[in-house]
Amino acid sequence: MIKLSWLLRRARFQKKSSLYKQVWLMTFDVTIMFYILVLVGYFVWAFIHEGNWTNTIKNMTFQMEAISLQLFWLLTTAVPLGLVFRTFTRPGIIISTAEYTASMLTYTKKQIWWMAAIVRWLKLAVILCFISIMLTVFSPTSGGIILSYVSLLFGINVLMTVIEWRLFQLHIIWKILVFIGLILINVVSVLTAPIVLACLMVVLLIITNVFLLQQVDKRIDWKKVTATCDYQVWNMPTLTYFTKQKMKKERSYTIWQRLPFWRKAFPYKKQSAYNRLWHVYWQRQIVIILQFSGVIILLASFVPVMNEWLVKIPLEELVGFSLTPLKNWLFFVALAIAIHMYVTVAVVLWRDRLTTDIVQVLPWDLTGFQQTFLMWLRAGTAIFIVPVVIFTYYCGSIFLLVQLVVAFYALYYLLYWKLIDAFRLVSAEEYSAVPNYAIWLGYAMLGAMIASAFVPWMIFISLLFVTLGGLFHIRNKRLVEHNNTYNRL
Repeated sequence: MIKLSWLLRRARFQKKSSLYKQVWLMTFDVTIMFYILVLVGYFVWAFIHEGNWTNTIKNMTFQMEAISLQLFWLLTTAVPLGLVFRTFTRPGIIISTAEYTASMLTYTKKQIWWMAAIVRWLKLAVILCFISIMLTVFSPTSGGIILSYVSLLFGINVLMTVIEWRLFQLHIIWKILVFIGLILINVVSVLTAPIVLACLMVVLLIITNVFLLQQVDKRIDWKKVTATCDYQVWNMPTLTYFTKQKMKKERSYTIWQRLPFWRKAFPYKKQSAYNRLWHVYWQRQIVIILQFSGVIILLASFVPVMNEWLVKIPLEELVGFSLTPLKNWLFFVALAIAIHMYVTVAVVLWRDRLTTDIVQVLPWDLTGFQQTFLMWLRAGTAIFIVPVVIFTYYCGSIFLLVQLVVAFYALYYLLYWKLIDAFRLVSAEEYSAVPNYAIWLGYAMLGAMIASAFVPWMIFISLLFVTLGGLFHIRNKRLVEHNNTYNRL
C-alpha cells in the first residue's frame, strides 16, 4: 500500500508540475521576475539589517498564554463544526478514480480508505509541526501551550475523519441537522461551561469512531466520492485563472432533485407551478443567497457577540490596551440596516425574476406569484433569529420584546409594499391608488424603534406608526388585490 500511494502521488505531482511549468513559461518573463526578486531581497536585507526584527515579530505575535483555558475548550467544539461544514462538498479524505481503481487489484476498499486517511493525517502533522516550530522560534509562547493546541487540533481531526466520511454519504437533510446541532452545542458551550461540553464532545467522538470504523466500506456511493475527489485533486485555481478554463464537476442531481417531494408526480396546479419556478430560481442563485445570509447574520450579531468576546478575551494582556463594550443601541441600528438590506435584495430578486426566462414571456397571475414569493421571504427571515436570540439572552426585557415586535412588523410591512412598489417598473398607472408615503411609514417604524433606545417613550411613537401601518395595509391591500390590471403581467 505504501508503494502504491507513493506511486500515485508521485505521478500526480509530476503531472501538476508539468502543467504549472507550462503556465509559468507562458505567463511570466524571466527578466522581470529577476528584478522583482532583487527588489524583494533588498527589502528583506534592510529589514534584517535594522536589527530589531526579532523584537518586532515577538511584539506582533499572538501570545497564546493570554488566551484563557476556557477558549481552549471552546476550540474542542468549534473545530468539529468547521469539519462538518466541509462534508457538504467533500468526503474528508481523497479517494480519486486512481485510488479506487486499485480495488480491482489485490487491495480491498478498506485498505484504500486507511491509506487515504493516513495520508491526510501525515499532511496535517507536517503542517502543524511547521506552525509549531515557527511559533516556538519567533514567539515567546511556551512550548507547553503550543503543544497543547497542536495536539488538540490533530486529535480532533483524526477523530473526525471517519465521521466526515460517513456524513458525506448521508442525505443533505441529515447534514443540515447535524450542522445545526453542532451550532447549538457551540452556543450552549459559550453560554455555560465549555469544559464540560468539550469533554462530552471528545467522548462522543470516540464512541462514534468505535462504531463507524467497522463500516468505512459499507453503503458507500463510490461514484460520488471519486467524482468529488477528482475535482478536488485536479481543480487548480492558478491554472484556471491564467488559462480562463474552468474545470467542471461531473453532472449530479441538485439539492432540490434529491428531496423526496421533487420525485413525486407533479400536481398541475397554479400554486405548485409557482413554487416550482421559485425552486429553480433559488437553485440558480444559491451562492448569492448563502453569501448574503451570512452577511446579514454577521451584521446583526456583531454587537452582542463582540461584547461577549471583549469580556472574555484579555485584550489588555495581548495588545496593551482594552476596549469598552459596544452600546446596545448599535444593535438596533445594525438590525434596521440588516432589515433594509434584506428588503432591498428581495426587491432586486423579484424584479430579476419577472424579467428572466419563461416568466418574462408568458402571462401569470402575479398576485399568486407574489404570494408564493412572500412565503419564501417570510421563511428566510429566520436568519434574524440567531442575532435576536443572542442579544435577548444578554439584554432581555419586556421593553426589548416590544422593540423587536416593531422591527419585525416593519420588516414584513416593507416586504409587501416594496414589492408592490416594484411593479411601477412595469406600469405606473396600476398603482396610482397607493400613496407615496407607504414605504416611508415602514422606515418611520424602524427610526422610532432606534430612537426608543435613547428616549424610552419613543416606543409609543413606534407603536403609533405600527397602528397606522396596519390600518393602511388593511385598507390598501384590498384595492391592490382587486385591481384587475395587476393580476396579469
